[in-house]
Amino acid sequence: MCFAITEPFILQIFQNFLTNMDPDVYYKPEEAEQIIKRMIEQLETNK
Repeated sequence: MCFAITEPFILQIFQNFLTNMDPDVYYKPEEAEQIIKRMIEQLETNK
């Protein structure tokens, strides 16, 4: 999944949102890695 934000004001809002997010809502690096690996595997099998 990929998207591009070309409107500077919208980009600034999005950046501020991510910058000020509570770290407790992020996945731990190990969890994120496993999720990404599963997503890649699903994409490879759905070709």
